[in-house]
Amino acid sequence: MDKATKIHLSEAESALIVRTDWILTKREILAKVDKFFGGLSEEFNRVIEKFPEVSAEFQTAARGKISRGENYIGFPYVILDYPACFDRNKIFAIRTMFWWGNFFSLTLHVAGDAYLRKFFISQLATRLNERGFWFCNSTDQWQHHFQNDHYIQLANPEMLESEIIKRGFLKAAKKYSLENIESLPEQLINDFGKILSDVSSSLTGG
Repeated sequence: MDKATKIHLSEAESALIVRTDWILTKREILAKVDKFFGGLSEEFNRVIEKFPEVSAEFQTAARGKISRGENYIGFPYVILDYPACFDRNKIFAIRTMFWWGNFFSLTLHVAGDAYLRKFFISQLATRLNERGFWFCNSTDQWQHHFQNDHYIQLANPEMLESEIIKRGFLKAAKKYSLENIESLPEQLINDFGKILSDVSSSLTGG
């Protein structure tokens, strides 16, 4: 028999292959995250109602979209995009993400010249930096990990504006430990409100 047709399992793999409980537990956890994100979108909606200028500017009246996958750099994930304006040449979105084994995260994603030029970028970056958000240091706006300096903290946010205009997008993100999941809802709702406050101020120059 050809070696390629044989299966070689380690002791740990052999122990897992006969079990079903861990697969069922994984499904239960992901279902709970789905439900959590559904409730979170309702809370986010209540927050965004306090910032009508943001809703009017980016047409964010629609409810959030929840999506799920099995393999973001090897691990399952669940994503809530709300607000979510993904047009062909412009993006304004706040993305909440659960990445199995790694973290929850909250990300402001703005792309396209038409949207970026609406902001006082230096002001927005400075305020988000002060709130503990990290900034994307890559040319790939569709990666969400914090590995290999993909996200960095800024020593001088005011120097970021020209780089953002050149790249064509701004991404500012904060991650939350899976070990503090009980306090997570309050943290996410609080930081979501701070993002909207900073976006509102940046739009008006306030």
